[in-house]
Amino acid sequence: MKLAIRLVVAAAVALAASEAHAAAYIATYVFTAVDAITVDPSAIIVTGVQQGASAPSTVTVQNYSSTPTYAQMAADSCRSMALTAMSRPGEFTFEIHYSSSGIPGCKLAVVTP
Repeated sequence: MKLAIRLVVAAAVALAASEAHAAAYIATYVFTAVDAITVDPSAIIVTGVQQGASAPSTVTVQNYSSTPTYAQMAADSCRSMALTAMSRPGEFTFEIHYSSSGIPGCKLAVVTP
């Protein structure tokens, strides 16, 4: 039970940290289609069609932090969102942000007709 509480608290802290660093985004990449995602210890690599493009491209966003737990939680969250976008093409946009904090941020948004 204590582990579950710690995980919930850690997730809340990571989300708060992500929100606090929203203004510190260096770059944002918006994908209308996601073909692949790779998460390794130091980067998140996304391949897909970026908004406004007609051909797929690959973006690498560094994933590092003085607190590796936050970086891993961010990576896991991004992976989950990207897999959702992959499983339902055309229904979502997937955004990945490169942040000066070293922890990436991601967003999954429903495409409105």
